[in-house]
Amino acid sequence: MTYGENCALKCGFCLAGLGCDTVSGACAEGCDTGYQGFYCNEKCMAMTYGENCALKCGHCLTGSGCDSVSGACAEGCDPGYQGFYCNEICNNKTFGRNCSGICGHCRNDTACVPFSGSCDSGCEAGYKGLTCTETCGLCRENTDCDQFNGTCLNGCQDGYQGEICNETCNIGYYGEDCHLRCYEHCAESTSMTMTTCHHVTGECLIGCKDGWIGKHCETACFNGTFGKNCAWKCNEWCAGESQKCDPRDGLCINGCIPGFSGSHCNMYCDQGSYGERCLKSCEKCFLKDCHHITGHCAHSEPLCEDGYRGEKCDKECEPCTFGPDCRYNCSNQCFNGKCILESKDIKDDTSQRDNKEFFEDFLPIIGGVVSPFLIILTIITAYRIGKCCKRPKRRPHN
Repeated sequence: MTYGENCALKCGFCLAGLGCDTVSGACAEGCDTGYQGFYCNEKCMAMTYGENCALKCGHCLTGSGCDSVSGACAEGCDPGYQGFYCNEICNNKTFGRNCSGICGHCRNDTACVPFSGSCDSGCEAGYKGLTCTETCGLCRENTDCDQFNGTCLNGCQDGYQGEICNETCNIGYYGEDCHLRCYEHCAESTSMTMTTCHHVTGECLIGCKDGWIGKHCETACFNGTFGKNCAWKCNEWCAGESQKCDPRDGLCINGCIPGFSGSHCNMYCDQGSYGERCLKSCEKCFLKDCHHITGHCAHSEPLCEDGYRGEKCDKECEPCTFGPDCRYNCSNQCFNGKCILESKDIKDDTSQRDNKEFFEDFLPIIGGVVSPFLIILTIITAYRIGKCCKRPKRRPHN
């Protein structure tokens, strides 16, 4: 395996180790795989390999070249290629170095560019970015957005806003293009960062203001209810039909039924008044007090003031009568139905006449009861006197 003067030179890499010409050093059958040149002592040039360096290397990483003998890429394949010789393009929707990447959501389910992962056909609806792996904002009806800046081409879904539709509506708004205001009867939050209604549906998030119910707090309390969640009943003494009080605070809308007062109709009329709005007076009652509804005077003796009569003391005395409850008669001093004397004189005269009439009426009765007792008493007295005064008979002398 030597040649030249004194056989001092070593043959190159002749094919199959057959040796070289002993004079010139040329390999008679050519070079071994991976070598080239007259003496077969030169490795294949970069990016070639094999017998006579006739084969071209595959897509070795960053052009690093392959093994001159086997053709294997020492540092692996460029992105988008695979296989022993790095000459096979990635398949099955993979890409990148060693085909380890998975293609994104390319339009029409096509494969991506094997070395970059980009979608030449564009992205499916709802996706964006070079590799179509980023989701668009909440575009209306999940339609397309710009593949590179993410702008929704047909606007945002209800409840969202912004160029890429990833922002919820401002506080107090909801719905399509965030143009709708939350219902005015939604309860208000004490937090400045919390909206009163859901940004999509408009439903009130923390309930309703007093007097309202429903998902959107659009229905006022009814059937005689009021307050938070319409949980309270209007006072039964509120006047009117059906909804008798303010749905927010229970104030009686139509006032009170006769006999009651106050904004909620929860108080009786003050003493001395009764009836509708407590405007009627019972001042002619002797005690200045009466039933708050009927006006009937509180029980007393007498019931009414001078000159009045009836359960409510609202009737004047009939002709020729006067005094408390009209109990006195002035027929002897009456002219055209009116008493002539002062009421005091008539009362005194009436009182004297009443006493006289009493004795005239009851004297015969007294006499009839007392007389028999007097007669019996007289007989008993006479008998005792006679018995005491009667002398005893003397005995005859012997």
